[in-house]
Amino acid sequence: MKVLKDIFNVSLSTVVGLGTSFLINIMLPIILSLQEYGLYQEYVTYLSFTYLLNLGYNDGIYIKYGGENIAELNSNEIEEEHSFVIIMQIAVFLFSSLVAIYKKDILLLFFCMTSFFDAINNYHANFLKATGQFNIYSTGYILKSVLYIILLSLSIFLFRFEKYYIYILLNMCSFFFLTLFFEFYYYRKRSIAIRINLKSQISLLKIGSIILVSNASLTFVGNAGRLIASHIYSSETFAQYGFQNSLLNLILLLTNAVGIVFYNTIAKKDDLYLLNMIKKISLLLGILSGISFFIMEIMVRFLMPKYISALNLLSITFIAIPYIMISKMLIANLYKTKTSEKIYLRDSLLYAIIAFLFIVTSHFIWPSLQTIACATTICYMAWFLYTTTIKFTYLRTSLSDLLILCSHAIVFFLSSKFSPLEGLLIYLIFISMIFIIKKEELKKLLKFLFDKK
Repeated sequence: MKVLKDIFNVSLSTVVGLGTSFLINIMLPIILSLQEYGLYQEYVTYLSFTYLLNLGYNDGIYIKYGGENIAELNSNEIEEEHSFVIIMQIAVFLFSSLVAIYKKDILLLFFCMTSFFDAINNYHANFLKATGQFNIYSTGYILKSVLYIILLSLSIFLFRFEKYYIYILLNMCSFFFLTLFFEFYYYRKRSIAIRINLKSQISLLKIGSIILVSNASLTFVGNAGRLIASHIYSSETFAQYGFQNSLLNLILLLTNAVGIVFYNTIAKKDDLYLLNMIKKISLLLGILSGISFFIMEIMVRFLMPKYISALNLLSITFIAIPYIMISKMLIANLYKTKTSEKIYLRDSLLYAIIAFLFIVTSHFIWPSLQTIACATTICYMAWFLYTTTIKFTYLRTSLSDLLILCSHAIVFFLSSKFSPLEGLLIYLIFISMIFIIKKEELKKLLKFLFDKK
């Protein structure tokens, strides 16, 4: 099955990327002070919004070419789009850098520099993903991760740099390397001529800007708590929230990889059985991901005792993983392929606004980081219920699955209050019970993955 092959290619780059994530999220907090790590996390918070500076153009590319065969595409159009994205990003970089210099904000300046490379990388990545060239896409990201791992390892273990800006510069270097890789691959097949057709590019910007705002709204819900915490609490306290958020994102890396492949699959055909299988896979992976919490807890307690407070936050946000997975792997792709851009924009904006107000109000009534984590998790649950019950009624969750999700939240949270090994044992027993109850469904899932053409 080609889908499995594509998932393998993308997942391979994700697995290698876990090496960099491990060094950043596990080792960096050990070597940096709380204040230095807090400053680094502020940069990471900025970085989560790099996609905004492409003004939606890259999203337009993704929508335009989704499911297309590379051999049937117009080379002149591709060269026009490449020329436009380079020129546009140079202009955006110059303007945003002037703002950063005027504000004398070094973190913002770092962000502008990284965003320039990231925007170009995303253009290439979106084009490659949309046209099914996952082998080139994954190769680029694997090489980027390997280089980043080498640089990080030297800086952490050999030189033992203790300044946050060193690691920001290394991060920037890895983005620059990926830009060189993608550009080199591009020019092997295309001419170096600069072609501009503003009319067609404006059209892509219009479509892409709507998708951009919609995607940004969904992403904003996950970052809202982080933004609130960074503005209210000290760098040291915020470091606890930022740390748990980084660990959560570590688990979600594979989700993004699988979601990328499923976009093409969903775009090509209308198949309710396929959609419901993807939903079940998402929920099952989300529940299985809970195992990683206990492994992380052991590592934090033995290697990073100063971040033990973050475990309490993580035990709350980890409950949201099944809902985040289905949102990223299925719901977002359905909005992009099966509804109009305006409906996607309307629903995602309303979701972001309501979620932000709910998190802020909750924190105002019960001011604590735990409240922010809990409110964010509730928002993910509410979005899952809305999209699978009201918006896409053919994805309506069965009573047995709802009971499993409710029991998952309770069992996981209670398990996290025991010692890591005791909690892991309890959670594994719970998962075993699910496997027994859902034995026939699991057989269908395996048949779907390995037999479907």
